[in-house]
Amino acid sequence: MAVLAFGAEDFTRDVGAARTQASLQFARSMIVTAAKAAGVQASDTVYANLEDEQGLIAETREARDLGFDGKGAINPRQIAPIHAVFAPSKDEVQEARRIVTAAEEAQKQGRGAIAIGGKMIDRPVLDRARKTLELAARIRKGGAR
Repeated sequence: MAVLAFGAEDFTRDVGAARTQASLQFARSMIVTAAKAAGVQASDTVYANLEDEQGLIAETREARDLGFDGKGAINPRQIAPIHAVFAPSKDEVQEARRIVTAAEEAQKQGRGAIAIGGKMIDRPVLDRARKTLELAARIRKGGAR
């Protein structure tokens, strides 16, 4: 298994819920948690309104922020906006570089703890920064995900 995908329409049918952000929040969080525990990618449900690109972008940002690695698309014109949301921004890449550089410098100096702008940089923050840089590098090479 490489990915765990969420089907919102199936879920809402099965539990008898309306498809709203509130009704999907728990299930989406559980999909991300289960996928990460299994060591596979998590893919969010499709966005069915082909005429609402701003809605697609907003829902994709929410999925990214919940920890999803991607989002299903039902039309080729949804691919570019989805990719744009999941790609690290220039600011995110710059911040990740600052974190990794500071951590490497601290290690060379034998320091175990570092802070940037008053914020402690611990192992999870460093790991996220490295993942951001790895994703950015894959995108530049044309092999995202």
